[in-house]
Amino acid sequence: MFVDCDPSAHGEVVAIRNAGKSLRTYDLQGCSLYTNFEPCPMCTAAIWWSRFVLFLMELGMERIIMLVAMLMDANVVRYKSLHAQQ
Repeated sequence: MFVDCDPSAHGEVVAIRNAGKSLRTYDLQGCSLYTNFEPCPMCTAAIWWSRFVLFLMELGMERIIMLVAMLMDANVVRYKSLHAQQ
């Protein structure tokens, strides 16, 4: 963040940008992301939009269960909105 003078250059976002450039796509469905802490809201949104197959972070089990439930709920909402448009 300080080297590039880019306030959005969090570790997760930088990793997503590099993966997208390397693979020439924003859709990272076949990829995994590991972080050692809970991502901020900006990084969480970037992770969700990138469609990672596996996202791991070093947290206690209670926090992991809460995050998985939140992401599953978001995917249900996205699925319902996609099918409601048909």
